[in-house]
Amino acid sequence: MSAPAESVTRESLTREADGSPARREALRVGRIAAFLSLLLIAFNTAEGVWSAAKAGAIGPTLAVIIAVGAVAAVPYHLRGWAVVAYRSLTELPFAIAALGLLGGATMIGTWVHEPRSPEVFFGRYGAIAPLLAWLHLDDVFRATWYRGLLGFAAVSLCAVIVARRPWRSRQLGFLLSHTGAVSILIGGAVGTWFGSRGVIQLGVGESVRSYLGTKGQQIELPFLFRLDGFETVRGSEILRLYETDGRARIFAVYPAAEGTKARVSGTVSLEVSSVSKGPQGPRVELSIGPVRRVVLERDGVSVAEVGPGRYLRLAKRGDEIEDFVSTFSIVDGERVVGGKTSVNQPFVYAGYRFYQASYDPKDGRQSGVLVVRDPGLGISRAGLVLTALGVFHILFLRSRRAA
Repeated sequence: MSAPAESVTRESLTREADGSPARREALRVGRIAAFLSLLLIAFNTAEGVWSAAKAGAIGPTLAVIIAVGAVAAVPYHLRGWAVVAYRSLTELPFAIAALGLLGGATMIGTWVHEPRSPEVFFGRYGAIAPLLAWLHLDDVFRATWYRGLLGFAAVSLCAVIVARRPWRSRQLGFLLSHTGAVSILIGGAVGTWFGSRGVIQLGVGESVRSYLGTKGQQIELPFLFRLDGFETVRGSEILRLYETDGRARIFAVYPAAEGTKARVSGTVSLEVSSVSKGPQGPRVELSIGPVRRVVLERDGVSVAEVGPGRYLRLAKRGDEIEDFVSTFSIVDGERVVGGKTSVNQPFVYAGYRFYQASYDPKDGRQSGVLVVRDPGLGISRAGLVLTALGVFHILFLRSRRAA
């Protein structure tokens, strides 16, 4: 009778030492994330060595080709490390680790601003600037290791799809959503490796057949681009009150003159006491601090008693440029197409997107147009549609059939 009891005790102790299933899965996710992180750091180091040899995008390209080839070449009957690697790609912990690293890198890359100059970048981020620059977190979406991580995610999705064979009709939502995710990643890769981005700088009446790429190279256009006109749209004569510590809500003041009343957060009214001219336009100063007492409409005048030592300023917006618009013609053989682009209003022709990017404030007749060619955009959009259809099938159609 004692042997079974001893056996049960040993099994209980073993389970307790191993931890709960949730803990074991969490540890697996952590180990996979650590392994991927080390692999990507090594990948980033190798890319730095290769870039010195003008390798360019060879690193991520080879990584994806090798990874896809490895998955495609691993049949189910093989044993050893290949089976372990294949099974790891098809399990949930790997997907969680890869997506977690992608999410973390994306958040950090969004937080770290792309530097206008090395001096500004190192001045802003101080001691951690060298690490951020080495990891390419100042431009994470073009970093080789980030693309490699996307490649791992794509390979994992493909392996998951293959591992679910034979496919059945009830798996339609699963197949659509995973195929859509793979298509989105493929579209991004196609756009990165075969697309281009650059700027056209020209004056009214000038024409070009190429644009300046991000690496300083001239990229040919299959048509002639001619700037026909350029105009700027200035803001209206409005003065806006702002307070540096965020305690006052932004609002408009009409006009900038003594006696003008301004409303703060919809409850407190302050009266402009003085107006002065500065190098950037008129300035209106008001003493302000923590509001102690508010008296509304006393003797017909709205006032507020505030603590001294703080100031609000009115900044003139009438001289600011709200928008700038370029009108141009595209001469493609015997065909002439007229177009117009403004801020956030691109013009699309033959797979090229033209965005209004900048202008020369000296004469107001020089325009800067951003040119983007992304051949993978259609693939990514198709992937979004497939993903949406797959999620709809899983959440609504399949659940309704099960009910």
